[in-house]
Amino acid sequence: MEQMNRHLNMSLIQLFLLILNQFLFSAMFPLLPWFIEEDVAGFGVLITSTLLMFIGMKMMDLNDNNNYLITKIRQSIPFITSIFSCGIMIMKITDLSTIVALVFNFVMVIITLVFLLRDLSKLNN
Repeated sequence: MEQMNRHLNMSLIQLFLLILNQFLFSAMFPLLPWFIEEDVAGFGVLITSTLLMFIGMKMMDLNDNNNYLITKIRQSIPFITSIFSCGIMIMKITDLSTIVALVFNFVMVIITLVFLLRDLSKLNN
């Protein structure tokens, strides 16, 4: 039970960071009311990417040391998202790159949500 709670907590934090990353990328559009400067949003994306990397490393550590059953796809989601987000931030930010980042982050949120709902259904059974 403790293993599942730790795993669910990490998944919830990962989902929160992905949604925050989505919000930061959407804040780069000047048409939206929550528009912030690209530098501030870039700093926020850098922080969320670092935290996602930490969660990915912790998931790998839990899988190796404590015999958690975390799939390779689930372990790779934080790494892929953080590398992609940092790559978008390093490149010149255009509207197209921001839209691509929004779509990519949305897909990662959906995948994480599916894994989280599957874990919650296992917990209830």
